[in-house]
Amino acid sequence: MKIQNLICQSLALISLFQQACQPTTLQSIAGDQGIISGTFIDRDLLNPQLDQNQFNQPTQDLGIDQDAMIRLDHGFHNNDLLQNLQLPEPRLKKLSQLRFCHSIASLLGPDILCPKIEAEETYLYGFSTISASELTISPTLFEAYDQASIDIINDFLSKRNLSEILGCTPSDVNDPCLETFAKKFGKLAWRRSLSADEISEQLTLLRNITSYVGLENAWTDWMRSFILSPFFLYQVEEIEENQLQPHLKKFTQVTLASKLSFLLLDSPPDEILIDLAEQQRLTEAELLVQAHRLLQDPRAKDAILKYFEEALQLQKLEKIERDPNQFPLYSPELILSMKKEVLLNLQSIIFDENDDIRALISSKKTWIDEQLSTLYSIPLPNADDLNFQRVELQADFPRGGFLSSAAFLAGQSHRTITSPTHRGKFIQQQLRCIDIPSPPPGVNTSLESDENIGPQTTRDKLSKHREDGACFACHRLMDPIGLSLENYDALGMWRTVENGLPIDASGEVNQQTFFGAIGLAQELSQDQSVGKCLSRQFYRYANMRLESEGEFAFLDYFETLFADQLQMRWLALIDAFILNPSFLYSGPFETSVEQ
Repeated sequence: MKIQNLICQSLALISLFQQACQPTTLQSIAGDQGIISGTFIDRDLLNPQLDQNQFNQPTQDLGIDQDAMIRLDHGFHNNDLLQNLQLPEPRLKKLSQLRFCHSIASLLGPDILCPKIEAEETYLYGFSTISASELTISPTLFEAYDQASIDIINDFLSKRNLSEILGCTPSDVNDPCLETFAKKFGKLAWRRSLSADEISEQLTLLRNITSYVGLENAWTDWMRSFILSPFFLYQVEEIEENQLQPHLKKFTQVTLASKLSFLLLDSPPDEILIDLAEQQRLTEAELLVQAHRLLQDPRAKDAILKYFEEALQLQKLEKIERDPNQFPLYSPELILSMKKEVLLNLQSIIFDENDDIRALISSKKTWIDEQLSTLYSIPLPNADDLNFQRVELQADFPRGGFLSSAAFLAGQSHRTITSPTHRGKFIQQQLRCIDIPSPPPGVNTSLESDENIGPQTTRDKLSKHREDGACFACHRLMDPIGLSLENYDALGMWRTVENGLPIDASGEVNQQTFFGAIGLAQELSQDQSVGKCLSRQFYRYANMRLESEGEFAFLDYFETLFADQLQMRWLALIDAFILNPSFLYSGPFETSVEQ
């Protein structure tokens, strides 16, 4: 769908004015407009810690390693790397449900409702950000946005004084204060300054709406026209020429301001960031300074953990159901606790300890509440406090790290039985970036018991798949890993027997044999492919797309940098990503773009 069709569609659905629609391409939109944003409410309501005096804070005051920054900058500007780097062209990137709601909150206030637009989040190539970038807004989805805009603006107008919103009490539709409002509200809604023509068009729209319903009833439709605009619903990437590397176009500083804020906060940029960009002061060094400032915002932890929530497929937990007769400890509250345990562990590793991200796999420290205390048979340190508490497990205790967490074990199981294949496939694909194809058509993947043999373990049943030539190539990569986790049932509870038979939890990875989840964690915690894979997936998540063929060599360099120089520390990876060419540059426009 051409972007102009979407613009015209938004106008048609409002149905209260007429305006000529001229052909518009993404190139003309992105090439002529900047991205500017702020807030229509008191910023102190959202970010009381922000201080305009932070503009000139020196880099070292925010704890940035100057030497490391210089090394990163030098490495990324290696001529051989840049000359061979080919990046895709700019594109419109639809706001995800989360970023849409955060944009509404930034524009109108955190107390304004934000209806659910889509029934459920879409994860293309594993990530909601890639879905937002690849999928456009269909007519049906636009109708959902249309209804949502009515609910949002009506809620806003019911909670605010109209005179305070407009800055005046307009006597008629030609009151000069309405133009002032259109400039301010439009700039905040569309994250850029409106042109004189656009301001004129918005005022004409207001006059047309007023002619139908009167001025008192015109505000809802007029204000929601800003929200229904593609300039609100999408992130627009603006580029400019790059004299040093003509084959790579530079994102403008106002574009970088938006990219940085959405990356680190899942929200539009604040006034500090926008002012720096408009003053052409958002240099690469200043980008790092501002990144560290944004990381002090409470929203940053949620935004960074959102990547891990998707990379570790924690969203699968939302759909878990278990039969209480078979799993008496199962409850919706337990499922929530499973997810929170992993996120609290990540928060400790990344923000509190600044540790190697592979500690997620091997750490003997975790967080438990009353629900997990019972499931894991681990007493709470403070028995009177049933909330989450940090515990350190004994070296010989059969848990430690993500792979023995209930979130992983239950999330990668069937409803009633475990799935060594699913567990092994997850580890290979999500933690080591080894692609494993789906089963061939017509292959029976069920593990049925043979009544003529008697009781069997899952290991016994899976041996038949490995004997089948059509299944062997893939199952040999998954099963030897997944079978090492058979001491944990489909809810993640410890067990030693299955169907009355002792469980064999031996496993193999990297041609090394080991035993159980702790042995697997020890092997993977020394495996550089785990850190490299997580950095590759973050590269995809943060860029909102898969890497192109022209990026393969650079991405190999990026992964090695994370593993070797950055010691697999996640905050250092964020610094590196913000300085990397895929964040700063784009390929040129190939043709007039349709979205």
